[in-house]
Amino acid sequence: KKAQKKEVVPLSDTKEVELDKVPESELKRSKVQGWVKTEGTKTQEELEEERRQAFKATVAARKAEAHTATSTIKTTRQLPSIPKEGAEV
Repeated sequence: KKAQKKEVVPLSDTKEVELDKVPESELKRSKVQGWVKTEGTKTQEELEEERRQAFKATVAARKAEAHTATSTIKTTRQLPSIPKEGAEV
């Protein structure tokens, strides 16, 4: 096939080709017959809602993790306290 070269011919030399007309009945698609399964499919709104719920769950888990990760730091140094009225230092 590679050995055969395509010949370059001017458009004026080409022949006119008539195409057979396809009947309208063949162009139209046939209608679906029987039941269409809609049980397992989810709508776009349901998928979005699922994503939102999953995102909320991950955010809540991160907040809980960050909350438990912070701990109090104990110092041995005595911090100054605000003097009460009437008390002398």
